[in-house]
Amino acid sequence: MKRKNKAQALAEFVILIPILLVFFIGIWQFAEIFITKIKIAILEREIMMYITSDIDEEENVNEFVENYSKILGLKYENLDIKYKSFLGDNLKGNFLINVFNKFISIRVIISYKEKLLPLFSLITGKKQIKLTTDLHTAHGGSFNLTLDNMITKLVQIFDVRKDDEKNN
Repeated sequence: MKRKNKAQALAEFVILIPILLVFFIGIWQFAEIFITKIKIAILEREIMMYITSDIDEEENVNEFVENYSKILGLKYENLDIKYKSFLGDNLKGNFLINVFNKFISIRVIISYKEKLLPLFSLITGKKQIKLTTDLHTAHGGSFNLTLDNMITKLVQIFDVRKDDEKNN
């Protein structure tokens, strides 16, 4: 009876090992994908900050991306970066045109080809997976909207209240 139980346990173990192996390798693969996605998001935000702070030096963006991707551990040759910028004058006919015409809208799209583990390459038939992000921001001067008449009235009201408090 004991020998039969040992043989049954061994048979169950042999059957479960490949299933558990695939399960743990799957966890490993998805963890790598999620970590790469986080690294791409960090790179995307750094590119955005670089572009919006040094808009006159757009030709240096590729050099910046190459250096920063190495810091993050991403392969530069697997990156595909597109960025587009357009002026706020697309708002023709809008009453806020005078406010927004100083701003430049910037869009950064990053694609990264992440290599799959051999097991998942066999299962999916693909050697890599493409991760893509898309981020929009604006660049321009400080956003000042002056309301001279309203501010003057508020100051007058505040001064009147101050005088009333002093008199009481």
